[in-house]
This record gives sequence, C-alpha cells and structure tokens, in this order.
Amino acid sequence: HQQVKISLLQEATHIVLIVEDDGGGIDPVERENVFKPFTRLDKSRGKDTGGFGLGLAIVAKIVSWHQGECKAESSSLGGAKFIVYLP
Repeated sequence: HQQVKISLLQEATHIVLIVEDDGGGIDPVERENVFKPFTRLDKSRGKDTGGFGLGLAIVAKIVSWHQGECKAESSSLGGAKFIVYLP
C-alpha cells in the first residue's frame, strides 16, 4: 500500500536481506510457490498488464548459485516479508 522496509543484517556466518511491505501479503499456502517460474498470485495480472511471474524465480536461482536461501513470511507491517540469506 504505502510502506516498504528494507533491512540488511550481518550475522556470524551469513548476511540477511529483508524486504517487507504493508500490502496484501501472501497466503501461507502460496509462500513456496511464489519462487517458482511463471507463478502470478494476483489473478488480475497477466502478460498484458505486466509481469510474467519470473522475478522471484530469478532471485531464488541467483541466491541458490551463491549457496543462499530465500523465504517468504508475513511482515509485522501487515504485508509480505521476503528474506534472503547469503553465506
């Protein structure tokens, strides 16, 4: 809706990038699917209105090449929270 929060943390063995917002969020059942190619959770969006469902799939692939991990959770802001762990 109106707010996006970006955090970068350094932990003992890795760094953590967190991006969260106050939007509609992601249904817990769909959180793993959102990283699969061609997944668009918003049924009102199609190729003609923007998006192919590849953005998060590309992020997940690049992160995996670096032996990292991506997760989706609920944000304390009320929307979605994406977490990237990199060694």
